[in-house]
Amino acid sequence: MKRLKNILIAVLSAACICITAIGFVGCKSDCNHEWDSVTVKEATCTEEGLVKKNCIQCGEEVLDEIPLLGHSYKDKRCERCGGKEASQGLTLELNEDKKSYSITGIGTCEDVDLILPDIYNKLLVTRIANGAFKECTNLTSIEIPDTITTIGYRAFYHCENLAFKEFGNCKYLGNQNNSYHALIETVGLNYETYDINKDTKLIADRAFSNCTAVTSIVIPEGVIAMGENVFLKTHCLARVEIPDSLIKMGEYAFSNCSGLNTISVSENNTVYKSIDGNLYTKDGKMLIKYATGKTEKTFKIPDGVTTVGDEAFHNCQGLTNVEIPQSVTSLGKYVFSNCNNLTSVIIPDGITEIKMSTFHTCSNLTSVVIPDNVKKIDKVAFTNCINLKNITFKGTIKKWNAIVKTEDWAKGTTTTVVCNDGTIKIN
Repeated sequence: MKRLKNILIAVLSAACICITAIGFVGCKSDCNHEWDSVTVKEATCTEEGLVKKNCIQCGEEVLDEIPLLGHSYKDKRCERCGGKEASQGLTLELNEDKKSYSITGIGTCEDVDLILPDIYNKLLVTRIANGAFKECTNLTSIEIPDTITTIGYRAFYHCENLAFKEFGNCKYLGNQNNSYHALIETVGLNYETYDINKDTKLIADRAFSNCTAVTSIVIPEGVIAMGENVFLKTHCLARVEIPDSLIKMGEYAFSNCSGLNTISVSENNTVYKSIDGNLYTKDGKMLIKYATGKTEKTFKIPDGVTTVGDEAFHNCQGLTNVEIPQSVTSLGKYVFSNCNNLTSVIIPDGITEIKMSTFHTCSNLTSVVIPDNVKKIDKVAFTNCINLKNITFKGTIKKWNAIVKTEDWAKGTTTTVVCNDGTIKIN
């Protein structure tokens, strides 16, 4: 946890110092710099270092990165950090950020006791892909390095001989320093309690999905990341507590948690916060998830929110009306899908795209107001809205016809679009 946070702090500090130098000191174009250097952070095998440089002539200050050192192995141990040499022959792919790698499969590796790499081609290895070691029945142990922050769905599916550590009705994989580094899955789906080990740093994709009886989960301080769909279809889950340390949350973490009424976030968390039990980014500009098990009939998104995330209200059965402020400029995919009691929505003027499945199967939706700034309506956005009598479009018929629409945008929906200068029948 400290390592990731230190990297972020160092990057931000570097930006601040460079801005200060440019804005307030300024470098003489003819200055032949004489640098006085101080190491702010030593480079290690897996982390860049930082050096602060000050020109003794003009006063310019800069921060430079010191490249990470990488490992130097002797007798299968790194001479610098003492780490074990990684297994050879695994397949890896460069991630989209072009700055890190994912482990995607067993490749030609024949080891039964795997040691996963933390460095590849002088870049960090941060992810184990979906199904990476699926049905690798010969594996008996795996060491997961501290650099891994994402473990994909079924990464170790049907690894029948793989030994897990167990604690609190959960299964873990780790490394020589921490046996409980990664929570992979539960030991069963019907337990009323799951206790996460205090040494856990990350929770794998879908780790608690389909757990039918648990009502509350406390994520302990120290966990820095949890994966996609981590609580998928955990229908009885009513409360989740998020610690200060959590800085990364996968997509659709609370998908189809129909009983969820409180997402609590520790006050000193730097990335997320909770308002009335709903999850927002720390700056309050994004509503990530409305706790869909709440019983309130109406909800007003706070002024200042600019983005409503994917699935923010998905499958919320309590709400009949959601008031969206004009500050909102982006509505995510599936944002109101399967909200069967939602009756009306006014989309704010800043929205330019109605994304995939926005109102899919909102069976009691009767009216929607769409601004004339909308340029695209994506796949199945209004599919199966069987009671949608009117779409009010705040523009002309010509403008409505100019909107890019997929063929199935209103599949299963019969409605009338009311424009400023006339009406159009749909289906």
